[in-house]
Amino acid sequence: MALKVVEYDAMNIKYIPDQFKQIESEPKVLSDMSIKALEKNPTCFKFLPKDLILKEHIEKAIKYDFNNIKYINENFKDLIDKELAHYVISKDSMMLKFIPAEAIDKNICLDAVRSNGLSIEHVPKEIKDDEYVEIAKNATE
Repeated sequence: MALKVVEYDAMNIKYIPDQFKQIESEPKVLSDMSIKALEKNPTCFKFLPKDLILKEHIEKAIKYDFNNIKYINENFKDLIDKELAHYVISKDSMMLKFIPAEAIDKNICLDAVRSNGLSIEHVPKEIKDDEYVEIAKNATE
């Protein structure tokens, strides 16, 4: 029955108890229902048991809709790498505020500020310098 509910709308997985989201005999494995939900709508990763979410689930969710970066909580921040961060910034530079510090580098920040000068607000202090301020001014003119 639960599988049918998820097949109808993958986001219904949020109403399914966690015990059904993984295989009972192998608690570290997602159930068919959870896999089906992820295939239909990768955004539903946020309703699955956190210890079962893999980097590939996060990547699919972000590539499905880059705004999903907003839903990546502290449990998943280590799954965001520079490549994925760059992808998000290429879609919307203001998303820099959702990129974990470990994935931010000078190039990502420069790209964000060049794209939208207002994103300078989210550039870490240790990276921000006069060059960024100048680029931000030029980008907003």
